[in-house]
Amino acid sequence: MDTERIFLAPRMRPFVKAVLWGTLAGAALPLIAAVTYGWIEISDALNRGRPLQLGFHVALLLAPLGIAFVVVTVASVIVGLPLTAVLARWRAESVGAYSLWGGGTGFLLPSILLVLEGSQHTLNNPLALFGALSGCVTGWVWGKSRMARHSDPGAQ
Repeated sequence: MDTERIFLAPRMRPFVKAVLWGTLAGAALPLIAAVTYGWIEISDALNRGRPLQLGFHVALLLAPLGIAFVVVTVASVIVGLPLTAVLARWRAESVGAYSLWGGGTGFLLPSILLVLEGSQHTLNNPLALFGALSGCVTGWVWGKSRMARHSDPGAQ
């Protein structure tokens, strides 16, 4: 029995790989900040003899990854997969096209959400930069896998 096929179908691997790399790219800086803050809070609690709120600190550390994973996955399904169908139909697939669309979508999604929320600071938004980085990396990894698939149809 092939255990790899049980956990992840071969055709899903490029999608999952793109989502995971995009998640890591978008969450890296917030994750570093969360780890730093968590370390300071844990050290402070230990030095003052306060009880540790371990659940809170673990949630704080995992929040950037969890939020980024959900956002990248949803955006990849709602925007990325239909975009793939359109670019494939138009024979316009390239790593650059996927990276550009991913980066643009990643930049616009947080900005649109802030506009809908009524915020006045839509362009001065670090989430848009994290989203652009995440989308660009997701698109780049997805585009590389699509180009590899076109050059060797038996590979994926």
